[in-house]
Amino acid sequence: TGDQDAMGCQQSSVQPGSVSVELTSHPGQGLVLHSHVDRFDFAGKKRAVQWLVLGPQNKSVRVIFRDNYVVLIQRKDGDEVAFDIGMGKYEAGNHVPVFYNHGGGNQKFIFHENGLIGTFENRYMGFVLGTNGAGAPHHQGLILVPYYDKNRRLVFKRTDAWPMTGLPNVRAPKKFLAAACTLGQGCLQRKGGHASLQTLHFAQGTEGGVEVHFEANGNLRVAGDDMRGFDCDGAKTTPGTRVQLWHCLGSEKHQRWRHDEETGYLRPWDSNGSVVIGVDGQGGLVLVDSSREDSNAVRFKFLNESPASGTSSPNPNQASVGNEFIPLELQSHSHQALVLHSHVDHVHFQGKNRAVQWLGLGPESKSVRVIFRDGFMVLEEKADGENVSLDIGNAKYEEENHVPVFYNHGGGNQKFIFHENGLIGTFENRYM
Repeated sequence: TGDQDAMGCQQSSVQPGSVSVELTSHPGQGLVLHSHVDRFDFAGKKRAVQWLVLGPQNKSVRVIFRDNYVVLIQRKDGDEVAFDIGMGKYEAGNHVPVFYNHGGGNQKFIFHENGLIGTFENRYMGFVLGTNGAGAPHHQGLILVPYYDKNRRLVFKRTDAWPMTGLPNVRAPKKFLAAACTLGQGCLQRKGGHASLQTLHFAQGTEGGVEVHFEANGNLRVAGDDMRGFDCDGAKTTPGTRVQLWHCLGSEKHQRWRHDEETGYLRPWDSNGSVVIGVDGQGGLVLVDSSREDSNAVRFKFLNESPASGTSSPNPNQASVGNEFIPLELQSHSHQALVLHSHVDHVHFQGKNRAVQWLGLGPESKSVRVIFRDGFMVLEEKADGENVSLDIGNAKYEEENHVPVFYNHGGGNQKFIFHENGLIGTFENRYM
């Protein structure tokens, strides 16, 4: 706007890979540059420290989220400027001015699926961008607040087509209750704690039990509580680790779970072994080794299953997680599909020569069936009797690297994210 130009700001271009974000939590308002400007000596130069406050939408600055940095289109003194957590202090109420984009960790943020923008470093503390409202002093217009502070947190939306960095909820969550452990039939209860943290306990019977929702991205939440989720204390996934309710924004691995329908166990997302949710001597939820007879591992079931129904078989028409499948179909190329090429290579892997196959575009009548399961793109067809999946060649996350079909070994270079807009992105190095 004219006011911003008068402050010495110049327009800069939007770079590829950027996404514009717009404030939605405060209708008719936006983030506006305050007239007050401070100066701070940094890297041998006196640089401007600017402040954002709530103001009329028609005077708002254009904000870009790029490579985890929240930058302004307007420049100051020729420098690109970005949101900056004051002095790198991750605490409630700390100011977030606009400063020279030096690329430090205190300028890195995460754009969460629910529109909150949280800190990248120290993200386990759960701080997001917030405000003390219209009319607040210049240094209180944009601040850090706990993500559960619904009165002060800011919510944004993307105004460009851009894939999310988290996992979408592709369907309504399943509902769970604790079914049984060696202590008998029971339910889950939450106790004590404070606004962020609550403890979970297993209790016999069903009195006072909470309903737990298993979301499609692997989060476990208590019904009606959008703030907290099941969390491995200290981000550890070893036996003895407490399982608690802690602030959960949906993208951390130690807050995501898998359900084994055959055993009923819930195990941490990255655990392929016997570590599952169980009960300690006081009834609290902890991670236990289910291979031990005295583990007190808890078995979970769906609320809509009768006790005699057993486990449900995978439904290929249902979008889900765990042992169920999501069949995928190409939409961007009319009358075409992914087809296996006749050329086959072989590579020695884990003591065996294994086929390396290749996919290309071809007629729909010859397409392979691709299944999205637990983050892996698995082909219905097998190679040499083994499950195969899409594989990022030599785990190189670079443009135009090949993605063949290879033995499904479960490595990170075979994990993908199915975005809400139909794009399929890499899971590891997804911020690229």
